Amino acid sequence: MTSPAPAELGGSLEHTLASERLRVIMRTLSLPDTPQAFIVFLLMLILACGALACHLLLSTAIHENELRLNELKVLNRSIEQETTTLIEEIATSSSLDEGMDRARAMGYESAYELRYILPPTEPATSVSASDAELSKNSSLPIGSQAVDPAAQN
Repeated sequence: MTSPAPAELGGSLEHTLASERLRVIMRTLSLPDTPQAFIVFLLMLILACGALACHLLLSTAIHENELRLNELKVLNRSIEQETTTLIEEIATSSSLDEGMDRARAMGYESAYELRYILPPTEPATSVSASDAELSKNSSLPIGSQAVDPAAQN
């Protein structure tokens, strides 16, 4: 035979434990009682909100910059393709003869002899007659020496 007393004690015990848990939670999550504690609580809350706002702003900025970087990469690839296409078109449309004709039209003359240009060994202080004659007949800088490759062998 069972008595109704143990059921009532069990319910009372559960109610006591539940109310104790509720009190612990309320104590943990309760608002501060003193003005100083409330100011500290408010500052901590403002700090947490500010950190979340900064995190949101920085995440958004990073995402926007990644999108912009991807757009610029696509633009760079298209410019490189256009450049390659233009170089190929120029290479196929022009020849060495056409370049020589344009150079002659601009007043340049073809070089028929091979010359090596040596830098001056010492600074030129005065212009000699051979340097003046050389500068009239070629585009070598004054003080440079033209060397005939056939004479070197």
